[in-house]
Amino acid sequence: MPGPDDAVAELIAAHVAGHLAPPLDALVAGHLALSPPAARFAADIGRLAGRAFETAPLVAPADRDAAIARICACGRIEPAPPCAVVAPELAGLPRPIAAWASRRGGVGRWRRPWFGIETRDLGGGDGWSCGLMRIAGGRRVPEHGHGGIEATLVLAGGFVDAGRGFRPGDLHLCDETIEHAPAADPEGCLCAVVAAMPGFLPTHPLGRLWMRLVG
Repeated sequence: MPGPDDAVAELIAAHVAGHLAPPLDALVAGHLALSPPAARFAADIGRLAGRAFETAPLVAPADRDAAIARICACGRIEPAPPCAVVAPELAGLPRPIAAWASRRGGVGRWRRPWFGIETRDLGGGDGWSCGLMRIAGGRRVPEHGHGGIEATLVLAGGFVDAGRGFRPGDLHLCDETIEHAPAADPEGCLCAVVAAMPGFLPTHPLGRLWMRLVG
């Protein structure tokens, strides 16, 4: 199977280095849990980082310990802290995402902001939103742009965007330069989505009016 595209590869490298915001970091960890090629890529980055560390100048013990911890964690999915209790409704999610949502207080109720589309809040904060999106078979998400990065991890089913298909375990990235209207496969699609606020920005005036009405 092919490795990640350039944008996803950069995101995985940032995850390995510990440079991502917590909700985005949890989503990428979920991607590694569902995608063996992505997990192997992360492990390869860890091995390269380890070799670079061996030839680097001496550093302070505290910095060295932190660097070693990051290298050893490459390609490995961190479990939730022992005190984190994963709610039953989160049991089917990748462990990193479920742990994040549990630490943020669990999940909200399913809402229907658009025909054939349901969303569920998983918590966010610090300029990020995190949630689930369920799209009925054959339905299309209204055309929209983004306030920044939007990362979508397919959990079940699939969707097509700009002629490219995404299936379970795939990670799709967009930013503020992209406007699109993804369409679910016939069996529908369940995704986890992390977006920089203000997040979803409808491009059509009627879409913007509707989003203001439904919040």
